[in-house]
Amino acid sequence: MTTIENFRHYSDSERRDMLVTNVRDPVLSGLRFPSFPADHLQSQFVGSGNENALREAYSFYARSTVEPCPIR
Repeated sequence: MTTIENFRHYSDSERRDMLVTNVRDPVLSGLRFPSFPADHLQSQFVGSGNENALREAYSFYARSTVEPCPIR
């Protein structure tokens, strides 16, 4: 049986790809993930939806872990 433990070894980019796939297919390796909000609804809150929102969030995350913001 697949559990969340099966995904813990994934790299950040592998997790991003898994979530992008999960937008259209809620079951990955036999494990059902929570569904995403409708594209139009998510776009109202964050400016984009589904795959685009995940990619934008990942880009922000990747930059913030490589280039920490100085505290002023």
